[in-house]
Amino acid sequence: MKDCTAGLVPPEPEWDGQLTPLRLQTCVLRASEAPQASGEIINVATGGRISLNQLFYAMRDLVGGALEPVYAESRKGDVRDSQADIRKAKALLGYEPVVSFEDGLARTIAWYRSSRAATPA
Repeated sequence: MKDCTAGLVPPEPEWDGQLTPLRLQTCVLRASEAPQASGEIINVATGGRISLNQLFYAMRDLVGGALEPVYAESRKGDVRDSQADIRKAKALLGYEPVVSFEDGLARTIAWYRSSRAATPA
């Protein structure tokens, strides 16, 4: 199983960004059906590292902004480096990332924009 929503959610060509909550919910349901996953904390992520600068510039480019980041001294408790370990998701659920960070971010922004447009002020 490459996509934990395989067979339960419309295939990728029909995916329009609004299924993000449905895909997440379906992954959770699949995990609940895997007896070996009971009580486990399972990360679902890309399996790669993305720096805060990469995230900032990718988001800025996708929304068409022109801001520059403002840097300051680290604060107590700041985490310098972090990466979600998806080995458990692979082992217990057969999970493999099917959407890149960049594509997922673009879809998330598109979903957010369409949701905001559909919500009356």
